[in-house]
Amino acid sequence: MSKTAYNLHLKGYVGGADFNRNAVDNILAKSSGKQVNVLIDSLGGSLATGLSISAAFKNHGNVSAHFAVLNASAATIASLGASHISIDAGAMYLAHQCSMPFFE
Repeated sequence: MSKTAYNLHLKGYVGGADFNRNAVDNILAKSSGKQVNVLIDSLGGSLATGLSISAAFKNHGNVSAHFAVLNASAATIASLGASHISIDAGAMYLAHQCSMPFFE
């Protein structure tokens, strides 16, 4: 059984040190025209960052995202720009309605 070599590991809070647009842009720039394999393990975070990463994946065009462990919210949104998405049999992928608190 072959193991996938991941070019990018996105873990933790979306928008944090280990899951941010700068890291994604850096890897995608180094991999222009090449397949990029991404491992995702995150319960979510910044919706804006998730949408931005999704757009970066789509613009690159050759990104495979693989989910391991627990994944939700902005992490699942980030993956939507990938050309291929897969998930471990024991992993979780949660999508939910986005919400934003308003104070009057």
